[in-house]
Amino acid sequence: MITPQLRIALISDIQYANIDDAHDHGGFELRTYAASLEHTRHAVRRWRALRPHPACVLQLGDLIDGQNSGSYGQGLRFEAPRSREALREALDALHGAPAPVYHAVGNHELYNFSWDELRAHLNAERDGVTHVVSRGERFYHSFSPAPGWRVVLLNAYELSEMQPAHLPGRAAAVELLRARNPNYGVPGRDFFEGLPPALQRFVPFNGGFGRRQLEWLGDTLSDAARAGERVCAASHLPLSPDAASHRNLAFDAEEALALLCARPGLVPVYLAGHRHQGGYARCAGGVHHVTLQAPLTHGLCDAHLDLFEDRAELVGAGRHRSYSLAFGARG
Repeated sequence: MITPQLRIALISDIQYANIDDAHDHGGFELRTYAASLEHTRHAVRRWRALRPHPACVLQLGDLIDGQNSGSYGQGLRFEAPRSREALREALDALHGAPAPVYHAVGNHELYNFSWDELRAHLNAERDGVTHVVSRGERFYHSFSPAPGWRVVLLNAYELSEMQPAHLPGRAAAVELLRARNPNYGVPGRDFFEGLPPALQRFVPFNGGFGRRQLEWLGDTLSDAARAGERVCAASHLPLSPDAASHRNLAFDAEEALALLCARPGLVPVYLAGHRHQGGYARCAGGVHHVTLQAPLTHGLCDAHLDLFEDRAELVGAGRHRSYSLAFGARG
């Protein structure tokens, strides 16, 4: 068997809470909130059995459910918010991970914690496992876990309604939502009522990268190209509706995708979560978009990604689908 140049362990949308199973608002998917903890432990055991071990773990957001905040749903029955307890239990389930765990920020992180709290709780050495959510003040960063490869982890909520009022990312998000979604701020109205597909991303549970982060992304991709590296990019939110749906995309998905596609072959893979059913598409720019399926809704459901010179093999476990992804030539 050919050894991959880089192996990455993958999981997203664990969305743990110690509450009863329940369907989503539309009644389409059953969410097994408490059981997702054991599915995470199973994923860690599987990753530890891999040879070679993964060089890193990407946890692509929504580690715990927003109901832990005690502000809605079954959480209203809590005597006090369970955000910290739930996060501790979720991190305990990742105990024994065979490599550093890099956390993307999802909407459910922001239902539970401030940015400062996320930095405090998820930048840590815990039971011998390194956890990383930010570098300094930024919740987006890159690292090179193996020769010839760079991982770029983006923050899809740099623009977000779920930011403190004094931060510019909140003002920019609210301005976008008001301009693009006439249902925004109307009590009792469905966010999606009457919206054409192209505008359905402009809802409060999505977010955007913002100009500063996109400038950083362009510079980082240029650095990777000069270093002769390929890039695996990831965040919580998808960029392609064909790999998810119009309702799950980042606000500025097209701007981010234009950067990823600017140099053919430089960024062969983009990974995301958020849409629990998962999905796959290859865009016109040649980037393979893989949206991970969720343990919250699919039970035993994780994956690892093996990266080679000419292809990637995404190997699903449990109910997670597998994909063989051929790379185009480098430009």
